[in-house]
Amino acid sequence: MTAIKSSVMDKKKKAIFLKEKGNSSFRLKRFKEAENFYSEAIAVYQGLSTLWTNRAICRNRIGKYEEAISDCEFALLLNRKDFKRKHVCEHATDNVQKAIVQKGNALMGLGKFDAAEQVFGLLRDVGKRATADSYVKKVRDAKIGFHTGTQSTTVADKNVMSTNPDACIRTKLQIENIYQPDQNENESVKKSKSKAKSKKKKPKRKSK
Repeated sequence: MTAIKSSVMDKKKKAIFLKEKGNSSFRLKRFKEAENFYSEAIAVYQGLSTLWTNRAICRNRIGKYEEAISDCEFALLLNRKDFKRKHVCEHATDNVQKAIVQKGNALMGLGKFDAAEQVFGLLRDVGKRATADSYVKKVRDAKIGFHTGTQSTTVADKNVMSTNPDACIRTKLQIENIYQPDQNENESVKKSKSKAKSKKKKPKRKSK
């Protein structure tokens, strides 16, 4: 029994180590690399819900919306006790909120506004009514802008919109991801884009 517990702990430690590497890559905006680290961690140990939500954030950033939704659903499954409990404001984990937000973001990325609104509404069930109302408003504003053409869309988006407004479309209306991996970490590393430019000096004409 002790040997089994020790094995589980070893796997968990390895998964946490890989997660931290993923977090570091995320801070450097290497989202694909971060996704790979989180995937490696999940392969080692699936019981940490933060691994799934962290990977969902990365997948939203690189446009893998369907995969992000699956990750969020698994994270919610791991947190189902907190999520299903009534009046869970003080008990709900940050990761439940993160999973809800990222699932909503993924649905927004797919152009599924009605479904996104329903998902963001679930934040009320974990005691985040004001946050839910804010997200729902953004979804409705984005949907109105999408249908009226006041928001930026591609030609392909407009063609699909004319035949099926609620089709799975990748739009530029996705709500900003406010949650970073592990909640307390943000992208503090900025890449310097300044490049030295050499200016060619014109040869001076000699005065006669």
